[in-house]
Parts: sequence; C-alpha cells; structure tokens
Amino acid sequence: MAELLLIDDDQSLTELLTDYLRNQGHIVHVAEDGLAGIRQVYLSRPDLVILDVTMPQRDGWEVLARIRELSDMPVIMLTARAEESGRKGVG
Repeated sequence: MAELLLIDDDQSLTELLTDYLRNQGHIVHVAEDGLAGIRQVYLSRPDLVILDVTMPQRDGWEVLARIRELSDMPVIMLTARAEESGRKGVG
C-alpha cells in the first residue's frame, strides 16, 4: 500500500482518482492548489505525487521544483494540454 498525494484543482477529477486509488488500497491525500500541495508534501512525505501542470497559487512546474529541493520522490505530471510546446525542460 502506497501513500499518494494528488495535487489538482479539478474537484471532479480528484474525487474520481481518489476513489479509484483508495479502492486499490492506497492512502490518498489531496491538495486543491500548488501552495497547498507544497505544504502537504512537507507534512505527509508521500511515496508518489500526482501533479497537475496548470493550477492556481503555484503551477505544477513550480511545485515540482520545490519537491526536487526536498526529495527525489516520484512525480507523475498530469496535463490537458495537447501540444508538446507546453512542456518545460524536455528536449
């Protein structure tokens, strides 16, 4: 059983993912924006972060940079963007 942190401002998506992941036996914490997500990373030290790219308070790239200052924990980035030009640091 893994402890997961889902950082996303889309409430319907977070509810769907949270229900699914909890049914799979995982512990799931949810943060509704980037700032709350950074706080939750420090509080819960999850095994995996699922992180939305576009959010209020801090975007996903800023949150990822803060996570990397703290840890090398795995992060899955979520985006609704279709074009590759929206990706930073990918060559």
